[in-house]
Amino acid sequence: MDKVYISFGSSRGAIVGLLGWLIVQISSSGEKISGDNREILYSFWESIPRTAFINASKDVLGSHPARGAILRILREGVQEELVTPSRVEKIRRAMSADEIRERLKEAGMKKVSKTGMYFHLKVLEEAGLIKIISKILEGRHKVAYYGRVARHLFISDPEMRLQKYEQLFGTVTKFSKALVPGTKASHFRKIPKEYLRIKTERERVIGEWLADNEHLVIKLGLDLSDLYEAVKVIDSCNPAYLDLIGELYRLLQIS
Repeated sequence: MDKVYISFGSSRGAIVGLLGWLIVQISSSGEKISGDNREILYSFWESIPRTAFINASKDVLGSHPARGAILRILREGVQEELVTPSRVEKIRRAMSADEIRERLKEAGMKKVSKTGMYFHLKVLEEAGLIKIISKILEGRHKVAYYGRVARHLFISDPEMRLQKYEQLFGTVTKFSKALVPGTKASHFRKIPKEYLRIKTERERVIGEWLADNEHLVIKLGLDLSDLYEAVKVIDSCNPAYLDLIGELYRLLQIS
């Protein structure tokens, strides 16, 4: 499966710099938690990178739907109200395991146990997709709050993709040798690795370009993943691809 998962953040950035405003939330023990030790749960979103291109096995997201859902939940965050005269609202995109688990249940994933929840979080953390933003004392225990490492995440499995390209181009090379006797297969051995290099580079460019134009995508109500895939198809006309596989294309003599 040659698909790069794309997960974009919301355009609504967290509001920061609200010194002197009190954020009140009730912890699991019923204790009020003041804003001074929770501000990072809101402000971290503005400090993380806009985009991150991460190499990870397809199993990180593909082996359980809860993991992709966790990334979406951390992107959307939870809206909270500041106790101020104007009742300002803030989006918090750092969440505890229990909070994330509750939202998974709301999304229909009711079979994710507490143990399973921590396992999924550990997998995502080890893959470099999320991190612990802060550990906050609530009652007698410190609670870990998790957040994404970047607002927009692009995830790819280079090992799997290289295997796929080696198989595809190997098959085409064998066919071209039969079609055009005398064709040297060794001439095309570099294609899979070079194709992967170009594709990875172009996907990074496309991802950054979409991040630059995210406001238009949101305004038009477009699906970001679909748009990303469509632009990749259009980008296949890029001269870098044609320079690499042009000779192989000419050998096939497709009319």
